[in-house]
Amino acid sequence: YQFFVSRYLNDPEQNTRILESLLGQARILKKKKRTRQAKTMYQRVISEFNARGLEPGSPDSRFPAEAAFELVEYDFVPYETLQIPARFKNQERVINKLKKDRLALKRRYQEIIDCRFIDWNIAALFRFGNIDELFAQKLYDAPVPSSLSEDEQDAYREALDEFARPIEESAIGAYEYAIKEARRNVVMNEWTVRIQTSLNKSKPE
Repeated sequence: YQFFVSRYLNDPEQNTRILESLLGQARILKKKKRTRQAKTMYQRVISEFNARGLEPGSPDSRFPAEAAFELVEYDFVPYETLQIPARFKNQERVINKLKKDRLALKRRYQEIIDCRFIDWNIAALFRFGNIDELFAQKLYDAPVPSSLSEDEQDAYREALDEFARPIEESAIGAYEYAIKEARRNVVMNEWTVRIQTSLNKSKPE
């Protein structure tokens, strides 16, 4: 990979192979868990695509789309694993962080859709639903602080559930849109399977 890139970097006829080689290096670094170097290489894929004047929606857009997706995934993992704590004074802080991260992640996954490469569009659309599904489930699973009275605990539980319900509905809507887009574009991959699985779980027949 490195030899090819160094030899043909300035040859516009090798755009596809250059981007493929850079992405290959990023994948290797990711597999080796060399996160900082992998992120740098994924970013280089995007930068090279833009510098070469290549168009979103072109066959070569698959390279920056994958690179952008992988970059967001690094930040998705902490969101996925963050849980609402039991202590009352910490719950508001964590919920506010989840709200902020939810919006930030969606903005970044939208950038992948802007690359207009359908396979990665479907992956990003899955994450739109997944982000909301996770947030809603965290709210449903949040422990009610034991420091509250029984009546306060009931009211608190109801408030959390009311907050979670529209987010859960948003997740279902995102999954429904994603599967429609996949079918319209005749896409079948791991992401369409995950979309359908999540939709079946959310809306069992």
